[in-house]
Formats: sequence, structure tokens, C-alpha cells
Amino acid sequence: MPRSPFSAPSPTQRAACSAWPEAWTGHDRTASTLYTNEIVLAAWLGGGFQAAGLRELQVDDVTNIDTVAAAQVARREQGKDEEPLNVTKEDGSGWDAMVKSPFGKVAGRVAQGVSKDISRISLVYYYLVGEDGKKENNVRFYFA
Repeated sequence: MPRSPFSAPSPTQRAACSAWPEAWTGHDRTASTLYTNEIVLAAWLGGGFQAAGLRELQVDDVTNIDTVAAAQVARREQGKDEEPLNVTKEDGSGWDAMVKSPFGKVAGRVAQGVSKDISRISLVYYYLVGEDGKKENNVRFYFA
């Protein structure tokens, strides 16, 4: 069975492959690394877009345990198990959980990088049609 490109290499594989992609954050052992927000901002600004034009950051298929748990806090607070919902500062613990989650921190740093704040967070489930009927967590952070 082929090895997943996202799993850590064995010592033998690492020795055999001097060009192992060190940029994969979970396996990056270099002294200095780029943060996700730095990559997002570099791609946006490097693409010739103006900072003021960055109005949202969408993260599809969120599987990060802490971010999913934060989304569950927001969903419980609003009593919505699967329906799309918006989370704002007025939502208290749901808002706090989302902005303190790993992707919330990334979105906060992206917003700060373009002199904005997170103004709203949209949570949706997206069902993929297929053998397993997979359900994705999609999160969109809006900036103002």
C-alpha cells in the first residue's frame, strides 16, 4: 500500500530522500518557519491585491480538533447542530472559542496584517456526495 504523503517519513526514507519537503509544518524541523498567516498574506499581496481588498478567509474541510471543538461550542450556544450559522462578538463563549481556536488565531493575525478585525464567522457543513457521504466543516472568517 502506498505511503500517505502527509505521514512522517521513516529514518530510512529521510536518508533516501534528501529533498524531503520540509515546509510541511508538522514535520518541519528547521529553526525558522513561516506561519500560515504569513503565507496567506504573502500570497495575497504577492498576487498584486491590495490589503484593503482582503475581506474574508475561508477554511474548507476543517479537521483540526481544537477548531472543530470551538465550532461545536458555537453550535451548542445557538442550538444549531447542522444548519449554517453566523457567530459574532455578541455570541459570547462561541465567539471566544472560535477566535481562540488555531484557525481563529490565524484569521486574527491575517486580519491584523491588513489593519482589520474579525467581524463575523460563518460555520457551515458541506456534504460531499460519495461512498462515505463525508461531511466537511467549512469556516469563513470575515474582516472589517
